[in-house]
Amino acid sequence: MESAIIVRRVLAIVFIILVVVLIWGPLLLDEIGVPVLEKSDLVAWTNVIRSLVEIAAIFIAGIWTYERFVASGEDSPYPEFEHNVVHQKLGESVTYLNLSLKITNKGGQKMSLGKEGVVYIRKIAPLRSDLSELPKKIDEPDVREGRDPDFFRDEGARVAWPEIGFRKWEWGDGAVLVPEQTKELQFDFVFEDYVSMVAIISWAKNPEKDKVEPGYTHTTFYKLV
Repeated sequence: MESAIIVRRVLAIVFIILVVVLIWGPLLLDEIGVPVLEKSDLVAWTNVIRSLVEIAAIFIAGIWTYERFVASGEDSPYPEFEHNVVHQKLGESVTYLNLSLKITNKGGQKMSLGKEGVVYIRKIAPLRSDLSELPKKIDEPDVREGRDPDFFRDEGARVAWPEIGFRKWEWGDGAVLVPEQTKELQFDFVFEDYVSMVAIISWAKNPEKDKVEPGYTHTTFYKLV
């Protein structure tokens, strides 16, 4: 990527030098008494070069626009997730947790989040008894490659932390956000007081890329003590 940028900058500098030489070179030579063209030919030459420069400028602007907003996807819609979490002890053995989930469209076009999404709360600590054996079995191929269903989930991408909370939401015909618009959702969870750390995972459907990118995911690790 950096080499491509350098090449484009060098080509731009070369282009500018050529423009200066072709347009102003004959004029400067004529001014110092070294004419290279007749007056009428000099004017025609200058007009032709200026026309070519205008065409080239339009062409370059088109390439720049394509690379920035089409090829790079800079103008494409994409969500920014934010988890705001607070918790409170309720008595001696119960913890209340409130999750405020904010989803903002940070792209330059409207964005659809589909009709549904989910939030998972998974217990990280204290460590589940069987998961304490995971480091001891790391040399086993199924464990090392995430194929052991006792230790992994989501096709081996995540450790199988026990799930202690789940919420599903639906948005009727689907949520549509214009650029910089934010949608906020609130969720309450109650669980036993011994839990000291959780993973909060939010997922929203991406209806426009069901086969390539089935949804948007955001994870936050939150300590309760």
